[in-house]
Amino acid sequence: MKRPKPRKMNADSQCRVMVVDADSVAMVRITRWLQHQHVRVVGASSSAEAKEMLNDVLFIESRFDGLLASHDLPDSSGAHLIQEFQEALPQLSAGLFVAEQSLLMTEWAHTRRVALLQKPLADNALQTWLDDMKVPA
Repeated sequence: MKRPKPRKMNADSQCRVMVVDADSVAMVRITRWLQHQHVRVVGASSSAEAKEMLNDVLFIESRFDGLLASHDLPDSSGAHLIQEFQEALPQLSAGLFVAEQSLLMTEWAHTRRVALLQKPLADNALQTWLDDMKVPA
């Protein structure tokens, strides 16, 4: 079964992105950069915390436009977390922070329409991911 393409946003809409990373320094840096780009950001430091927020968002019938997750989380992999979020929000744009890319990881990301973002994270990689999400429908 093919996954739907991520929902494209109007360039004037404010994106809602969840960032999940156990590294608090990286979390602050990414959050500040996204906020500077006029993105509404919520952060979580574990899969459990992220899933709890997702359940709250679904309960109030809201949404996230994007999910950026570190592959190395204390209680799960970021890849597993992205899969769970994409099941609940099929049009979610996602990015996975990785230290190293393998062929298997690259194939998984391509199949799931997930951007692989190399750590240490460069602003231009985040900008490309954000621009792809904001392309007018």
